[in-house]
Amino acid sequence: MTQESLVKNEFPFSDQDFDRIRSLLLEHTGISLPDSKRNMMYSRLVRRLRSLQLESFANYISHVEQEVSAGTSAEMLQMINALTTNVTNFFREHHHFDTLIMELEKRIEQQQEIRIWSAGCSTGQEPYTIAMVVDAFCKQHPNVKVSILATDLDTAVIEQAKQGVYTLDKIEVEKHPYLSQYMEFIEPSGSTITPNDAVFKVTESLRPYISFDQINLVKHWNHVKKFDFIFCRNVMIYFNTETKNDLCRRYADTLNSQGLLFIGHSEAIKTTIPSLEPLGGTTYRKL
Repeated sequence: MTQESLVKNEFPFSDQDFDRIRSLLLEHTGISLPDSKRNMMYSRLVRRLRSLQLESFANYISHVEQEVSAGTSAEMLQMINALTTNVTNFFREHHHFDTLIMELEKRIEQQQEIRIWSAGCSTGQEPYTIAMVVDAFCKQHPNVKVSILATDLDTAVIEQAKQGVYTLDKIEVEKHPYLSQYMEFIEPSGSTITPNDAVFKVTESLRPYISFDQINLVKHWNHVKKFDFIFCRNVMIYFNTETKNDLCRRYADTLNSQGLLFIGHSEAIKTTIPSLEPLGGTTYRKL
């Protein structure tokens, strides 16, 4: 028997356990895990069983359900944090930021306050990328006020995002027109992927634009003001079709007229939403 097999058999984990956990995840987050994620679920949650000194996944599920019934969510959040995947980088899908720059230029005559939402901000690369573009724009147009709300379901990645510290390729940073301005070199990385890897921190000039918060997209959220731009990219790939369609309708309701919704390159709105006009490049305009 291999060491991997021994680890997998450390705690009983039945088909019923797998189905109950993914039902909980779907109910509370809208994320639908396929059968292929069974081993991933085990490997990510086994540390929670050890931490709580539980003897089986059945006991763990009962523990989570009892907390939820009692009106608390501490372990549910731990479970969600463990099972959600956060993969992102700076200037991912660069064409969206090119569009953002053009749209900002169009708006300077009509409005002096612009609101942007990074929904599913992960470890912060997306909202900091937006802030870089915004800061460069505001230097040319100092009378325009721009605010960025960065939210995620995973409380752990939000805390990481607030730090604004990243391991990046030093040469790539130096060559990039934005990263070279807005990333401060700290030190070489202790666990390098390439010889050029080093630790960088976002400049303090970006922080005033961004506020971070924890939001569950499939639960109730009611923003006081509407947004001009919403980025929800590579988030909906984890949702079923009904949840995706409902979320896009709610995004449309949350956008100002002529506002833009940006979604991921592998995503598409599968239903007709009369108030959203597709512009191409996974970008939609609120009519």
